[in-house]
Amino acid sequence: MSSENDAKRAYRDGDRLVMGMSIDDLMTLDPAEGYERTVSELLGNVYERLVRLDRDDLSRIKPEAAESWTISPDGLRFSFRLRPNLKFSSGNPVTADDVAWSFKRAVTCARGPAEILNELGLTPENVSERAVADDEQTFRLTLNAAFAPSFVLNCLTSNAASIVDRKTVEQVCGADADAPTFGNDWLKRNTAGSGPFTVSDWCPGQAVALTRNEFSRQRTSLAVAEYRHIPDGATQLDLLLEGKIDVARSLDFQQLEIARQSGVCRVSAAPKGAILFISLNQRHPLLSKPQVIRAFKHLVDYETMQQQWLEGSGRVHQGFLPLGMLGSEDKTRFAYDPQEARRLLVEAGLGSGFQISMDVHQFPTVMGVASIFQKSLALVGVELTLLPDTGKSVLGKFRGRKHDLYCGRWGTDYWDPNSNAKAFLKNTDNGSEKEAGILAWRNGWSAPELSRMADDALTISDPNLRAERYRLLQDEVVSTAPYIFIYQQVEYVATRDWFTTLSVGPTFGSNYLFDTVDA
Repeated sequence: MSSENDAKRAYRDGDRLVMGMSIDDLMTLDPAEGYERTVSELLGNVYERLVRLDRDDLSRIKPEAAESWTISPDGLRFSFRLRPNLKFSSGNPVTADDVAWSFKRAVTCARGPAEILNELGLTPENVSERAVADDEQTFRLTLNAAFAPSFVLNCLTSNAASIVDRKTVEQVCGADADAPTFGNDWLKRNTAGSGPFTVSDWCPGQAVALTRNEFSRQRTSLAVAEYRHIPDGATQLDLLLEGKIDVARSLDFQQLEIARQSGVCRVSAAPKGAILFISLNQRHPLLSKPQVIRAFKHLVDYETMQQQWLEGSGRVHQGFLPLGMLGSEDKTRFAYDPQEARRLLVEAGLGSGFQISMDVHQFPTVMGVASIFQKSLALVGVELTLLPDTGKSVLGKFRGRKHDLYCGRWGTDYWDPNSNAKAFLKNTDNGSEKEAGILAWRNGWSAPELSRMADDALTISDPNLRAERYRLLQDEVVSTAPYIFIYQQVEYVATRDWFTTLSVGPTFGSNYLFDTVDA
């Protein structure tokens, strides 16, 4: 694949695709457990859900495993009719019982993704009665409230709603295929879906390989797609130009331009539902001061960040909803103003400065943003120590609330404003670890009134009124919450010119290595 002649050949069936990117955040393959960037992309190519996002019109939902659905007049019951003749990678048929069991295992395992199904009123106690198979081809979901239909359907595009092959898990795991783990130990390292691929090999921290599922209804020309852990953009570019990898996923804007001008590569891009943010742990006595929170918001040099680091990876965006989502706004809410920041710190009794640390994912763009923020803090006497590490280590510390500041990305789990509103706002029990998957809990921040407003927005059926509610929430959160929103990611992909298979979508779970079909 590295020869000069290969660069001129046409793409052909049965090829092997090799991608270079950072995959150090990959800790599990279980759709009931994983929701980080890399695993979401893998799961989107391995598992089918009842429905999926229409990437040509983000306000619409399209059928996937379900061919159709109906909603009861009271809005409480959704009935899904499965497509006929669907099969898992094992060859087993996909049935409504598999769907019901998959919902039950996701909710009962009670890991991070379960929170999405919890929002629909599903709990370990009631899921067996509310997520049921009416017959072999019909799955019925009963809600606890008449939510906006778009919210319900968007939830069902998430990892938590992935349909898992029950028979295979029970055959392989035996008694462990039942509650409370439902085969989690095996599904951490293996997959059992009906999507176009199955994971055939995974060497943590090095590579993961997907192999074509010959039983899938979704078409793909690829026999194998290999993700290699190559976090450095310069290394990726060299390997791409040499033909040793086919896709580079972490190039900065200068490297992307070199790829464009090479004559053997092409570059594509798509806005993502991923927001880079800095958060302040409210369990820290200094970072919980309102003046400190506002001061730090005035110490983000957006212009320098855009010029030096964000070009080629994203655009400045001061909100928790990505552009293109219901309720999003392109609005400037804070300006870079070190003098105002100094005044606020003096008001807080911290005019002489203080020392603090920030955990940072060891990724070039994130590190670049963090270093500029570090210099801005130094102007007002705040000594910021950066603690870069792998995604796994940084996330582990962040989830345990052991950070001072955190700098990282949050990708929306499904294309509905509640996905991010819930993550950044909702924290019903700040002293319990049951909210560990929620960003508000991780930062020790609780705002009951804003959380109530977000809950109320779920039942607003008028999209215009619902959008207005989320705009009000964003104004309040950006103004007072311990988050500094930096930019919305634009994902750029550089490929050798014969590869056209990778299709980038607005969520990490909609980055497809196959041609989606609706029938």
